[in-house]
Amino acid sequence: MKKLSRFFSRSLRVRILFGLVLSLVPMLAIVGVSYYSARNTALKDSKEVMKLLTQSGAKEINGFIRAQQNAFLDWTREDLCGLAIEFHTIDELKDHFNAILQRHQGVSLLALTDMEGTVLQAAVGERIKGVKPDFFKDLQIKEASRFMGAGVRAAALVKSRLTRKLGCRSATFVFSYQAKDSAGNPNGLLLAYLALSNCQNTVRSVVNEIRTSGLPGARAGMLDVISGTFLVHSDESMIGCRCPMSQALKSCMASGDNKLPRRKQRGIRKAEVGDLHAVSGIAFLGFSRTC
Repeated sequence: MKKLSRFFSRSLRVRILFGLVLSLVPMLAIVGVSYYSARNTALKDSKEVMKLLTQSGAKEINGFIRAQQNAFLDWTREDLCGLAIEFHTIDELKDHFNAILQRHQGVSLLALTDMEGTVLQAAVGERIKGVKPDFFKDLQIKEASRFMGAGVRAAALVKSRLTRKLGCRSATFVFSYQAKDSAGNPNGLLLAYLALSNCQNTVRSVVNEIRTSGLPGARAGMLDVISGTFLVHSDESMIGCRCPMSQALKSCMASGDNKLPRRKQRGIRKAEVGDLHAVSGIAFLGFSRTC
């Protein structure tokens, strides 16, 4: 009799526990659905924020490059360099160059060369440590030959021993102006090397904001589309390194439509492409996963 009552007592307990479990299942399901719904909404919002911040970063870098370009145009409206070469007053340009770089810290080096690319006068930006202007005097700039036949004014990405001396681990932008004598004949070249540290600060700021918005693994960089190497990257060890690019990502950056196809880019879960209009062949990328 005792055994029978004990059996029914256990059976009742099992039924009660089973009923409790059944009542918890709908609650757990609701919690699970709510969690995944909230998670997906948060991820979607984070990706939208990443898109906006990437475009904002690209816009800021565009503004920086255009500002340096406009400043360079102002410096060369009057051809002081060509006249200084013709009348042998190059030493007087030293103070003029230094004054320019004090007002415009976006340029790391301003150099005047002859038609063979030999430096006649130079000034170095305040941010460049351990390099004196005298180092560049009489130095042969190999990339000068690229600009000799490029017209009165030109701009290009340059990576050389000289840019490495300026602290650039990747290529940097160089503006050129072909100086002329009083008869209108070319007699020299003025070169302005941009300091990409400003762009590095912008990229770092963009990444910090993206990570705060809910994508802790986010990274960003400024990419040379042709070579596939990073000019600037939030992870400084990636500067000068190649980004693994599929044809889909290349087409995306070339078209400027800012939309990556559904098939995922290797090493990149989500990529947003910002438009860099100031110089063609450059893209600003935001990643939600390292590449």
